[in-house]
Amino acid sequence: MKDFLRFETERLVLRDYCENDFESYYRLRSDAKTMYYLQDLQFHSVEEARGDFELTLSDMKSPSRKFYFFHIELKDSHEQVGSIGYTVLDDTPAGKIVQLGYFTYPKFWGKGYVSEAVRKVLEFAFTQNNVCRVTTGCLAENKGSERVMQKCGLIKKAEHKDYEWHDGKMKTRLEYRLLKSEWGKTSLDKATLTGIIDRLERDGFVKRIPSQKDKRVTLISRTGKDEFFKEKIPQVSAQQNSLFYKGFSPDEIEEFENYLKRILENCKEAEKELNRQGD
Repeated sequence: MKDFLRFETERLVLRDYCENDFESYYRLRSDAKTMYYLQDLQFHSVEEARGDFELTLSDMKSPSRKFYFFHIELKDSHEQVGSIGYTVLDDTPAGKIVQLGYFTYPKFWGKGYVSEAVRKVLEFAFTQNNVCRVTTGCLAENKGSERVMQKCGLIKKAEHKDYEWHDGKMKTRLEYRLLKSEWGKTSLDKATLTGIIDRLERDGFVKRIPSQKDKRVTLISRTGKDEFFKEKIPQVSAQQNSLFYKGFSPDEIEEFENYLKRILENCKEAEKELNRQGD
């Protein structure tokens, strides 16, 4: 059997499925609310689920594995969150072309779990699994799913008007993509920034507010919870300076800080030179 894949993020565990997961696998994909936007993948019988699950386990052992979908659970409680992964559409000399997908129980929506999981899957795909292109998409009305794609650095490539029949009417579908070369440029800046915002929102320091003028824009607003820290930071800073510079004369402090500035300038110059070499 090939290696059992398992990854950890700040709050989650992503791992391959095993025999003992069948009941949770069936429960997740037979849940109507969870699968509302993926109704073609929803299970309607135990027999249907069993066949699909056995195919998944069999494919994991194949040297040309096609399905890389992972069980998602909370790291602290091991409660099932959902499923995430991708299907290999083509394996070219340039790398694998894959289709990304994810679905979680509604109770976990809006908490940043999917974005956290997507970033880890993209990291695995591009750095360990020879993936060169990731594609995915969602219905335009599924704002939560599109926001995940945007937060994780994926790039919108198409908007298909009245493209897909869903829940009794034609609906618009959005298509997103990410190339390995693009991920290398966006993973550190966008993912890191959105990760910081996610944590600040989770801890109650900021909140996201949809723009009334432009639905594509989300505004970040302070909640006021940080007022306590605004008062404390100057006090802590003064205490640190008192500790760091104890016994230093004003001239010694100035000389030391000038050395630090010179070191910083050297680092900036070295960074510019590395960037020039990489262009």
